[in-house]
Amino acid sequence: MTLALPRAFIKKSDVHSLHLYLVASQGFDLPHYFELMTVDDVPVFYYDSNMKGTIPVPEWLNNTMGQQYWDFLVDTAEIDQDQIVKGLKSATQQFNVTGASIYQAYGGCDLHPDGTAQAFLTHAFNGKDFVSLDIETRTFIAAVPQAVLYKRLRERDQTNLELLDYFYRTNCVEGIKEFLRHAPSLRMKRVPEVRLFEKKNSFTEITCHVTGFYPQTVQVQWFGSDMQPVVERIIEGEVLPNGDGSYQTRKSVVIPAEHTDIHHYSCVVQHSSISGNITKAWDVHSFSGIMVASHGFDLPEYFQVFSVDDVPVLYYDSNMKSPPPVPEWMTSTAARQMWSYYAHRAIVNKRVITAGLMSAREQFNLTGASTNIYQSQTRCDLHPNGTVRAFLTHAFNGKDFVSFDMKTKTFTATVPQAVFYKRKREENQADLEIVANFYRTWGIEGLKMFLQHNPRLQMKKVSEVRIFEKKNSAFTEITCHVTGFYPRTVQVQWFESDMQPVVEGVIEGEVLPNGDGTYQIRKSVVIPAEHTDIHHYSCVVQHSSMPGNITKTWGKIVLSRDE
Repeated sequence: MTLALPRAFIKKSDVHSLHLYLVASQGFDLPHYFELMTVDDVPVFYYDSNMKGTIPVPEWLNNTMGQQYWDFLVDTAEIDQDQIVKGLKSATQQFNVTGASIYQAYGGCDLHPDGTAQAFLTHAFNGKDFVSLDIETRTFIAAVPQAVLYKRLRERDQTNLELLDYFYRTNCVEGIKEFLRHAPSLRMKRVPEVRLFEKKNSFTEITCHVTGFYPQTVQVQWFGSDMQPVVERIIEGEVLPNGDGSYQTRKSVVIPAEHTDIHHYSCVVQHSSISGNITKAWDVHSFSGIMVASHGFDLPEYFQVFSVDDVPVLYYDSNMKSPPPVPEWMTSTAARQMWSYYAHRAIVNKRVITAGLMSAREQFNLTGASTNIYQSQTRCDLHPNGTVRAFLTHAFNGKDFVSFDMKTKTFTATVPQAVFYKRKREENQADLEIVANFYRTWGIEGLKMFLQHNPRLQMKKVSEVRIFEKKNSAFTEITCHVTGFYPRTVQVQWFESDMQPVVEGVIEGEVLPNGDGTYQIRKSVVIPAEHTDIHHYSCVVQHSSMPGNITKTWGKIVLSRDE
């Protein structure tokens, strides 16, 4: 399903970046010096003081200009090493520090769609600002008195200052274009995966989670039943890296309780990897299962996985000597009885799905084939108004075979070869009653049971909130980074000094996994230069792990909790 989008919902062009990380250290288990260059967060060049000989040109940089640029990077890496190591020596002497110390430089440029670029270069010693380069005047600015000596040392070397000026004004942008043109990792495109999650109390909050996409620019928008963009009660996230070169983001909408039964919402995602858009309707809670019987594969002859809201909750296969044991967290008698029913049903499922495989092989005359696979997929969705929608389908070797009609309690054969299996199943009316009753009663009760008892669906962890700032001559971008929270649904909102929500200049991210079971999200606001002195901004975070909220004020770094 796709939606025709309003004019207001159009893609923004990418802002491409080239960033350099230069590090000199002593007392750490690191090379004495190393540097890393990234383009759009993807590493493209690395050098360290332990490397011997020349750094070979990548095969994909197979043109004269590309090779010349690579040679330039290799040559300047040694110059960078000399300058950054001098910074480390100067800082340790001026601060009278011995032992482990680290000196870092961070520089680069951002290329905007209109062709303009902004560049920057800052240095830090042991995690604190040391000097920064004013590219316009070719002078260093000392952040602390101990940096004055290094500032003067660098400014005496006019040749190096001219090299820096050339790099940040010209060469940096050329590098972005060259790498974007040739680097395979920067030309790949990955299609986003989109899922919806729901959180309920006095209101309903639905979150659209978009993950696995590349490049990082993405548009995520909620639409109401009138097909107009939702602009109120929106919780916006930032695009965050997944760690595998792809990105993720989240966007939530808060729905008052009185609206959940009469309003419908859809999350629409646009990305350069797809020609149209991906649309996900609000599906609320789901209980789903996959049952597979196979022949000739390195798999159990039969296995099944049942999930609640895409979280696996029950697994069984034909190699198991007994039904799945009751989990320790199922403490109530009713929950244990429910589990026993599911465990018993797994044995029945094995029988009927294996029978489906045998019937399909015979009817398609494939009993001599080396490999065959029979799959059944089932799903039961519980909607906010209490209605239930369910389906059950079977497939053989990847193509539809039969489906079950819940109302008539009959199977529909998709191909002539499925008629025999359809008739065999319909001879057992008692089992058909059980199947239909599962979707009317047991499936929904099981869904509620898992949501109530499963610790993976109940764990709560409080958020950590920090604010970061990025400045240039035209604007200031402030980012609210929220991390370490669980469950994944969170509300992040920027407010101006008049306590009105910020609706313009907002850059939204999505909730992304941290790898330890918790999540993170970012939300930024872009402030024009003329507003930075007269406006104050606060980031307010709400999460189910806290009775109130966490507020961070830009510039003051003040933390308050509203109880």
